[in-house]
Amino acid sequence: MRELQTLLISCLKQERISGSMFRVLGKVVNHVVCEMFKHQDIAWDGLRDYIVSQSKTKFQRAVYIFQCLTTPLEDDEFVIHVMENLLPEIRIRLNPPRDLLVDNSCWVLAFTGAFCATIHLREFPSQAESVKEIANKMIDSVRELVEIGIEVGLVRRAFRDLENIVKNLNKWNGTGS
Repeated sequence: MRELQTLLISCLKQERISGSMFRVLGKVVNHVVCEMFKHQDIAWDGLRDYIVSQSKTKFQRAVYIFQCLTTPLEDDEFVIHVMENLLPEIRIRLNPPRDLLVDNSCWVLAFTGAFCATIHLREFPSQAESVKEIANKMIDSVRELVEIGIEVGLVRRAFRDLENIVKNLNKWNGTGS
């Protein structure tokens, strides 16, 4: 398992990897994390370190991998350390884009990442205020997008992505099809 983890982190760090291959890696990472938490009851420190190290410079990659983690992350140190680094970046990128002509996928990833953060943080009572703050930021961001008229495609895309995340969460938690 350790060799696979090292190989996966190496692949995640590759600069010239296609979007579709990165999405496949996200699924594999999730399966490895699930196996580790279920059967070995240990956190994957290398993955935590990858997400933390990429949260500023490669935000889209870091938040995408984070949102792939649909298994409950019960390791306080893993979740809190990732959130300390990823949440500030999510908050910044949740500010609604002002221009329709730019690629707004970063906002969508920030929105879905914020949702996933609330899912993982709700397991920690000490983080209740953070969960509330994130949820309010998400609502305010969508409200502002609606007010300036950008909501049609962007918000729909974000909610379609959320729908897929919820379906994956339900699969892993045994409550969905």
